[in-house]
Amino acid sequence: MDKRITILKDVIRHPVTAFREIDKNGREYLTGAVFLFLTVPFLSWVFLPEFFTVSGAIAGLVNVMVCIVLTYYIGRFLKGKAEFTGLFSALGYSHLPSVFSSIIFGIGGRLNIGTIRQIIDLFHLLQEQVATEEAAEQFATQMLPLLKELFTPINISLGAIAFLIGTWGIILTILACREAHKFSTKRAVGTFVIAMFVGGMINSLLV
Repeated sequence: MDKRITILKDVIRHPVTAFREIDKNGREYLTGAVFLFLTVPFLSWVFLPEFFTVSGAIAGLVNVMVCIVLTYYIGRFLKGKAEFTGLFSALGYSHLPSVFSSIIFGIGGRLNIGTIRQIIDLFHLLQEQVATEEAAEQFATQMLPLLKELFTPINISLGAIAFLIGTWGIILTILACREAHKFSTKRAVGTFVIAMFVGGMINSLLV
């Protein structure tokens, strides 16, 4: 079997060893990394085609690429030794939990599609109305029952699972950064935090 696929098992079971292998042979794992990045918007389209937009998917991928570039240069500034292809591939494979998160959110979205549509319609209605206290009060009165509908045992369970997967994803990203840059966990955490902060600022300026 293709090692770009078999390495996924090591990313789950032995992430440090896996990221060292991916970083060492970065070019060989590039297509696998790109595939994982593209899987997330694809799953969004499969589960929730009603809310999927090509522009939104492109914006999401651009944000990911910006964060990878920032992780590379910030890490290099902090004395990291990563090659870009190795870091890109390692971060691509650390994106694996996002695939599972997309499935969880997709399932949750399908289960609550009617409520989600009503919430979106309410927001559109609020944007069309004149900003008055009466309009805000009417919005809150209609929104609260819809939000309560989302607090079901299955939605809470899916939310908890998504939170755990998200935490796993952060850990994998930090490990990928550490192994590619070949520096300490502390510097990897610092690189991750700074990259996310700067990436968020850039995104807010462009939106």
